[in-house]
Amino acid sequence: MEYATILLVLAAVFGLFMAWGIGANDVANAMATSVGSGALTVRQAIVIAAIFEFSGAFNLDTVTRCRRDCCRPGNVWATRDRNGW
Repeated sequence: MEYATILLVLAAVFGLFMAWGIGANDVANAMATSVGSGALTVRQAIVIAAIFEFSGAFNLDTVTRCRRDCCRPGNVWATRDRNGW
C-alpha cells in the first residue's frame, strides 16, 4: 500500500470516529433537559433520539441537494432580480 492510501484510510476512520463522538454529545445535550425535568424517561429519550438522529442522517441528502440546487450564487441573483429586491 502506498502512504497516501494509508493516510486516506486513517483520516476517514478518525473522521468517522470524531463525527460519532460529536453526534453523541449533541444527543446527550438535547435529551438531558427532557430527562432531567422528568418529561421523558431515559428509555423514551433513547428511542426518540435514535429516531430523529437516523431521520436526520437519512434526510441529509435532501438538504444537501436543496442547498446545491437552490443556493448557488447564480440562482440567488436570478431570484433577486426576478423578485425585484
